[in-house]
Amino acid sequence: MLGRGFLLSAANSNFAGKGGNAMYLHQDQGYVPMPYPPFPLVCQTIWLLDDFKQESGGTILVPKSHKMLTIGNNFQDKDQMIGNKQIGAISATAPKGSCLIFDGRTLHGTGVNKTNYPRRGVLFYYCRGWIRQQENIYLSCSKEAREMASPEFLQLSGFRPWRTLGQVEGQGAFKNSSFVENVENPVGILYPKNNNNKDNNANSSSFSILKERETFNFEKNQKSKL
Repeated sequence: MLGRGFLLSAANSNFAGKGGNAMYLHQDQGYVPMPYPPFPLVCQTIWLLDDFKQESGGTILVPKSHKMLTIGNNFQDKDQMIGNKQIGAISATAPKGSCLIFDGRTLHGTGVNKTNYPRRGVLFYYCRGWIRQQENIYLSCSKEAREMASPEFLQLSGFRPWRTLGQVEGQGAFKNSSFVENVENPVGILYPKNNNNKDNNANSSSFSILKERETFNFEKNQKSKL
């Protein structure tokens, strides 16, 4: 569905218990301006830990909505679709152990669980190799976990460049078997060329990542928002 080199964007769970509300209908690539291109950018998979059915809050899906929200003669406004009571939504029905897979453009949401039993699912969210991942796995994956990880997991997590994207100082470009690594001498604070004394340079107009972080503190400096 996503072509060669797709990535794991995030992994999480969805729990629907009695007394909860239905989730609003949405797409998993809602951050992309519409109308969408004629192909999915992301894909959602849900592994069912419990039986999914309408009364237990099975995932609500709107069949063919991925086509209606895509550029072309049949394009429809999303808000108008959601407001249409005849939208044709269905509830995913399948036994536990099944896997529900759908196009990221598809309108969907969690249903209402009216039973006394939980409705649980484990979600694995995937994206094309050139889409930014939802979870920054480079930072959230520990060194120990990475050393134990299989090549397949490392590739899914984005540790192998996609063509020229995701390189580290040019490392990995067009090399199908290479994974990026931390460089031995990463870029640090850049001091003025005419001053080689690091200790006496504390008050100079040097570049540092700390100053950049302060400059782009979105909470303190509203004007810095991109």
